[in-house]
Amino acid sequence: MGRVRTLPQPSEESEALRDSEGGSAAEAAGRTEETVEKTGRLVYIGPNIPGGALQTHQVFRGGLPPWCEPLFRRVPEIRDLFVPVGDLARAMARVKEPGTNEFRLFSFVQSATRG
Repeated sequence: MGRVRTLPQPSEESEALRDSEGGSAAEAAGRTEETVEKTGRLVYIGPNIPGGALQTHQVFRGGLPPWCEPLFRRVPEIRDLFVPVGDLARAMARVKEPGTNEFRLFSFVQSATRG
């Protein structure tokens, strides 16, 4: 299996984006990291990124894609929109539900990456 990357601490913006259950993006990232070690596959649930850098529902094996590091540095919240493949249905439902952490992250990333 490929090397699993450790997710960095979220930015101040993602710390501010807490879901209604009181969980933070950092806590979700911790759960994601644990699951990646077991399954090795993540799916991106965020908006399409201009220029084709990332597309909604794109699947990655072995952790986050290293070629996206410049994008992660520019918009760190993108990291929080990768979920284990087994959590896809639940995560996509939450992306569409106003007030959830996933909805806010999706909206933030969408506005931050529009050129």
